[in-house]
Amino acid sequence: MALTLRFFPIAFLCVALQLGSAWAGSDWTLTKPERKLVDAGNLLVQTATVGDEYIKVAKAYLKIKAPAADVFTLITDYERLPQFMPNLERIDVLSRDENGAKVNYYLSLPFNVKKRYRLQLNYDTTLAEMRMSWQSIPWAGVPPEESVKDTQGFWSLTATKDNETLLYYYTLTDPGYVAFGLGWVVEYMTERVVVQLLENTKNEAENQAKNQRKQEQ
Repeated sequence: MALTLRFFPIAFLCVALQLGSAWAGSDWTLTKPERKLVDAGNLLVQTATVGDEYIKVAKAYLKIKAPAADVFTLITDYERLPQFMPNLERIDVLSRDENGAKVNYYLSLPFNVKKRYRLQLNYDTTLAEMRMSWQSIPWAGVPPEESVKDTQGFWSLTATKDNETLLYYYTLTDPGYVAFGLGWVVEYMTERVVVQLLENTKNEAENQAKNQRKQEQ
């Protein structure tokens, strides 16, 4: 179940984006009532418009009944992601090592709308909070109507006392050129896709954990 929390646009984020700060405004500390909702299985989502009507921020909290290390392995298994992530047609891995990866993402949206963009992904597994962050990088030759001007964000995975995962997700997206009549694409990618993305990830990770437990019995 998804519980969507709205908040007002944060004007200073637009300035921070121009300065290249990836994580400005990315904080969200759960209140006790919000933490109870998350512990009960709810997906909490905040969305906002930042400056320009098409620059969007989405933040979300979700608890997953699977170990954080396993969830991290799942979200960095790029060949597997198109099997359960919404609208993800394919991923081409350009390079990869223990510190991160460089990949091309291809999205297939409703009404035959196509988007593609290149990401630099970085891993930090040295702390209790495991993090995979991303930042879009230039991809020459992609038409404006198919590209995304800027996208940046992270997955933050914190192990709980019961060996489950508290997931915090953050993304900021500037689609750049938006053709007349396609403003709905921005809303679709910010709200519906984010919810589906996180719910699908939860289901995939929990099903994998169940199968592992069965094999161990």
